[in-house]
Amino acid sequence: YDGGDASSFGIAIGARSMEFATAAHRPLAIGPSAGRYWNNSSVSVIAIGKITASANYGGVGSTYLGASIASQGVKDTADWNSIVGADAWQYLGKAHGNATIGAYIAPNATTASYNSGSGYSALGGLTTGSFNTALSYYAGFGITSGDNNVHIGRFADAHGGNYSNKLVINSDASGSGRHLINGDFSSRKVGIDRSLAEIAAGSQALQVNGSIYATTNIKLGGLTNGAGHKAVRFNTTDSSFYLADTTAVSSGVTSVATTANTGLLGGTITSTG
Repeated sequence: YDGGDASSFGIAIGARSMEFATAAHRPLAIGPSAGRYWNNSSVSVIAIGKITASANYGGVGSTYLGASIASQGVKDTADWNSIVGADAWQYLGKAHGNATIGAYIAPNATTASYNSGSGYSALGGLTTGSFNTALSYYAGFGITSGDNNVHIGRFADAHGGNYSNKLVINSDASGSGRHLINGDFSSRKVGIDRSLAEIAAGSQALQVNGSIYATTNIKLGGLTNGAGHKAVRFNTTDSSFYLADTTAVSSGVTSVATTANTGLLGGTITSTG
């Protein structure tokens, strides 16, 4: 390929590869119809695969490895993408700064940018959302135009439509919404075995559905002495701590002594089971 000057030399291999390319700088296109319409906005772009980047005017520093990437939709430029996997990002459009590995990742995304993903159909529903991370099979599939989500694990997804600033860590196809770990970056809250709706309804920064077990110390900040507060008590029968009124200690229950580090607790502790 000779784009007209010494800096434009590139390589095109395959039927109709870079067929209508004009003034692309140092391009590499391998495969039938790869890089078919690249123009002078294309600088150091690599496309390998059947019809890869065939509906794309190019861009700066992008690498596409896999059939049908950027092969559909309105032609535009897209910069600094690293995309590996067949049928991923088919409608790439003006999306830029994305790094994904896996087939069918974000096949309908158009202007989505700065996303990271790995796994078959991760970010499969993405259209315009940015700054999302999805790792594993179908992770983050429900994200469309949402931003700043982190989804890790098979089928890890917040469920229930578009959303932003959500954390989901799970490996579960049940779709119940109660993942091992859910969180909300904007409200600074996280839950274990709690749905995002349950976390949003609660006021606590850490919410746990079930018991908490520790082999060493658990420290409680904000301990306050005085009337009107609950006492932290220890049950010698099952070795558990709980909150109780300062009166009527039952058999097997011992009140924790009031010292600099233990005493009466202001506020409440809630749990669900």
